[in-house]
Amino acid sequence: MSEPPESPYEAENHRDLEYYVEITGTRYNRPDICTCCLKKTDIRRPVRAYGKNNTSISTRMPLCADCLKHARQFTWLAVLLAAAAYIAGTLAAGFGLRLITEGPVPVLLNALIRFAAASGIFLLLSALIRMKELPQHHAARFDSVALSGMLPENGEARMKFAFRNRASAQVFWEGNRSIARPVTSAAKFNTAKRASVLRLMLCRPAMLWITGGVYVLLSLLAANV
Repeated sequence: MSEPPESPYEAENHRDLEYYVEITGTRYNRPDICTCCLKKTDIRRPVRAYGKNNTSISTRMPLCADCLKHARQFTWLAVLLAAAAYIAGTLAAGFGLRLITEGPVPVLLNALIRFAAASGIFLLLSALIRMKELPQHHAARFDSVALSGMLPENGEARMKFAFRNRASAQVFWEGNRSIARPVTSAAKFNTAKRASVLRLMLCRPAMLWITGGVYVLLSLLAANV
């Protein structure tokens, strides 16, 4: 396993900042270094952005096997936590309903109680369980680079990339200097730091929406059993 190269910006990897590079057009150079830790890699992962009128744009950016592993570990932990919370919440709600009611409970009320119990347990557990901080050479737990979309300007397409690793953004800019604007930055919570599962999931709101949707569906199904 190769070690990531030293970076002049490594001390900044866990700062709450995101670094942006805007390029003109859709043809550009992608250095063969991991966007998270700068290790040489030939692995690419898809990055997609959505725009207006159901339009989307996608590309593939470098991410080494180690960084792909810690991104997947968090996703699986969140999935397992959501499943455990749903089972516990459903069992608790069913037991509680049998204690306080003698007759059948309306389906929607039954589903609402199960959903509330599962969601409450999930939020509590995800707020209490904390992920350890990643080593300093990692700049993000997941989504080390994002594509902000197409920005039309004077008849030309402009693509905006958001990096969590300043050195990665700098290398990307240098490789596309003739078509890129200088690197800029803005404040954003850094997912490589020690944080609760809930805080990290808030950085990926789609995970919370999907979890909630699955809970609603399962609660309705359980209420009809």
